[in-house]
Amino acid sequence: MKIIRVSNQETSLITIGLTRVLLFIGAVILFRFELVFPALLCILLLMISIVSKWWSKKGLNKLIVSSFFIPKRIFAGDNVAFKVALENDKFLPAIINWKIELPDCIKGQEGVLNKDKNFLSFSAILRWYEKKEKTFNLEVSRRGYYQLNKFRLVSSDLIGISDYEALIEEDTSLIVYPPVFPISNYGIKPRDLIGERMDNRYILPDPIMIMGLREYNSDMPAYLIDWKASAKRDVFMAKLIEPSANYKICVTVDVEGLVGLEDGEEIFERALSIAASIAVWADEEKIPIGLFINITQKGFPGPIVVPVNSGNSHMLLLLEKLARAEYQLLGSWQDLLHLSKQEIPWGTTLIVIRADYVYMPDVVVIPARP
Repeated sequence: MKIIRVSNQETSLITIGLTRVLLFIGAVILFRFELVFPALLCILLLMISIVSKWWSKKGLNKLIVSSFFIPKRIFAGDNVAFKVALENDKFLPAIINWKIELPDCIKGQEGVLNKDKNFLSFSAILRWYEKKEKTFNLEVSRRGYYQLNKFRLVSSDLIGISDYEALIEEDTSLIVYPPVFPISNYGIKPRDLIGERMDNRYILPDPIMIMGLREYNSDMPAYLIDWKASAKRDVFMAKLIEPSANYKICVTVDVEGLVGLEDGEEIFERALSIAASIAVWADEEKIPIGLFINITQKGFPGPIVVPVNSGNSHMLLLLEKLARAEYQLLGSWQDLLHLSKQEIPWGTTLIVIRADYVYMPDVVVIPARP
């Protein structure tokens, strides 16, 4: 947590510096004329003003604030919990109000201050060394990479006549993947992407190419048993053999064809959703997949390039790149394909998602327009 700015918010005339000076002068004059009760009243108001301002300022000291999303990665349209924790790590009690403005596409029923701006707020009276938490249930309607890195803290005194406001910087991020649907929802059939497949068994397995181990079952041939690994684990283990002929796909989006269209950005979002759906389908089918798109990405320089691969971590990376994608063109996808050719193995099926269908030789074209 980093404090960027602290400012005093005058909420009462009694806390203004000129008022305190006048109270002090008034008390001196009243004592001189032996008006004890009015003089004591001025001193009391002066002490209240000084203590209130000191209390509200010190309330921000040793205050630990943390906020995070649960989970940190979701798909568009899903709900997410946003948790805020305030901890007073000192003996002096503190009255704190925490407030943050949300992007328009993140909505929450709790803590919305007004209709013009989408705020979350959390107020707490923290006794010495006390910690309080609050969880907001939010709904995110649009994919993207969101950083809620600035929020406001207002510390008040016990009677509410003096406030100190601090602008806090903390990196709280949320990754929202594009919405994913069955590829059949887009009129795509598996054979459109990789051709007909009669079954899921390996084609011409190469016994030299061993990918790993798994538990042996009766459907596997006996020659796949790894006897050394089986002896170590006290259970039959079989070798996973990489096929000499396997399926690999790589996806790109023809953003150049979208620029200039009236509904180009809408089609762009749909194209990213199609790409994410294909990626999830490929992951379920254990098909290696890559991604390259000639656009900027939020938080990272250069275009989106994900080499052809498979696995959970690879799929998380690919979906995160789609979440970070921005509608800003960087050259042509053909040039990016040429620069990224070393990342694409020989025999990979190239899938191009564009606004409308146009025949391209040796390329699978998927129209994004409904």
